[in-house]
Amino acid sequence: MKKTFSFLLFFCALSSLVYSQKISVTKIQQVTDNTQSEFYYPKLSPDNQKLFFTSSNYAGLWALDLQSKKISQVSKDLGAGYEFTFTDDGQSVIYRINKFNENGLRVSQSIIQKNLSTLQEKVIATGTDLSAPKMLAGQNMAFTSSDALQLKSSIGEVKTNGVVAKTSNISDQLFTCIEHQKIALYINGEKKILAPLGEGNYIWPSVSPDGTKLLFTRAGKGTYVSDLQGNIQANLGYANAPQWSPDGKWILFMKDYDNGTDVTSSDIFAYNLLNSQTTQLTDTKDIHEMYPQWSSDGQKVIFNSADGKIFLMELKAE
Repeated sequence: MKKTFSFLLFFCALSSLVYSQKISVTKIQQVTDNTQSEFYYPKLSPDNQKLFFTSSNYAGLWALDLQSKKISQVSKDLGAGYEFTFTDDGQSVIYRINKFNENGLRVSQSIIQKNLSTLQEKVIATGTDLSAPKMLAGQNMAFTSSDALQLKSSIGEVKTNGVVAKTSNISDQLFTCIEHQKIALYINGEKKILAPLGEGNYIWPSVSPDGTKLLFTRAGKGTYVSDLQGNIQANLGYANAPQWSPDGKWILFMKDYDNGTDVTSSDIFAYNLLNSQTTQLTDTKDIHEMYPQWSSDGQKVIFNSADGKIFLMELKAE
């Protein structure tokens, strides 16, 4: 009886902690300035030791070593900064580049994997209609080519007795992207097209870390969480560039406003899925905080200002 009572006390205390969890900002540090250049859309490397970012039009990719404060250029290619990602071990960065003809028309795309130590590049795929790559479990990456799912291993193909062995298991993977303004969700290799709120322009889709939920924005309607069948579970309202936290309990987003030409205000918020509460993380008049991204441990957030400065925010959960 005593053990049961102690267990109940522990369970209640734990439940109270989880469901009343709050998040607050302990520190915000500016890590770049406009004398270096204007940088946007930052991400932290998996080991949280380097910051990667691009220009306003996604041309080129740069890395900032947080210890040495040294900035180096990873790629000069057009499009390299658009939704780039990393291998799980953080040894390589993966990005898509665009090639244009003399008339400014895009003629080809390539997905590149670049080793950050050796600087060697490997072409993963080429085509004319490639989606941005995303990393999945088991060092596999996924993307679409002309609306068809492709899985590739980031560690290369393994040959046994002269036969190329499969390095990915499509039945264990979930991948989502936008196809023709709708959500394309690939489950067990089968594509499902979703439009949970009817016809319209869907953007920023992502699957929750536990693989059970879908996060997306419907332009003009807001941001939502649904199950994998498109049944709505949460409505975040106006919440742009939403991002799952690594543990799947929080959603990070920005509320940005403009006058048709310039950003007039923007702040960063976090939504708690357990209690449906929203916490405002920034509140400044002279800095417009945009495009937040979590660190791999969920304890930091990286973002850019509207005028091209990069900031690092430290969080405390309680």
